[in-house]
Amino acid sequence: MAHDFWVWGHRGYPACYPENTEEGFSQAIAAGVDGIETDLQCSADKEVVLFHDATLDRVTNLHGAIGYRTWADLELARVRTPQGVLSSQGLLRLPDLFRIFGKSTVYCLELKPSPASLDTLVNRTAEIIAEWDMAHSVIISSFDASALALMAQKLPGVPRALAVAPFSRELWQAGLQQCRPQWIHLHCRDWSSWLEQGDTDTKAALWGFSLGGGPIWPQRPLLGAVFVDSPHWFSPAAGVIPC
Repeated sequence: MAHDFWVWGHRGYPACYPENTEEGFSQAIAAGVDGIETDLQCSADKEVVLFHDATLDRVTNLHGAIGYRTWADLELARVRTPQGVLSSQGLLRLPDLFRIFGKSTVYCLELKPSPASLDTLVNRTAEIIAEWDMAHSVIISSFDASALALMAQKLPGVPRALAVAPFSRELWQAGLQQCRPQWIHLHCRDWSSWLEQGDTDTKAALWGFSLGGGPIWPQRPLLGAVFVDSPHWFSPAAGVIPC
């Protein structure tokens, strides 16, 4: 996964399409992103499901947490458009993602475990990556340093990214010791704090850009990647711009 600079489709293309869905990922890839970012949670029957929020309520027609529902329940969900209208798009599992897109793109997979699901989520994710021979096509990220430390034991060759928000030097140093990440993922508002306090030898990626916020173009080569909700917001000349 050697690359000078990455533009990741953050949950696909959620500015215009249902997030973490086949349509959203397809449109992001067609728009030219370098890779797609998604979130991983465990269902009650140990399926690895692509979903960001703590509950299903905001994005789907279902309610409650992923971890309390089986895949038989979850595959009935339909995902809302950015305007809040239910679409025909359903939820995906990690094997579905690899089956649909294979090695046509690369993937940033964010582990979002609950305390009870941490071991299961990491173990199942590692197994699926190995089964689909995708170890050279993924980077694993998480806010949970213990999840990354366990993943390092399972798949030591897969790059790891620790997400820290809000940024603090203490959190970063603790995570650095625990899981030895190659990347740090930061909210864009924490970029200056990272430059002042952080280890600038570590590759950094930023998320949190939005329309109307004005151009943002942090210093390169210290910045290694950005996560964007629309590929059309990003321009190397202007930073993040409206579509």
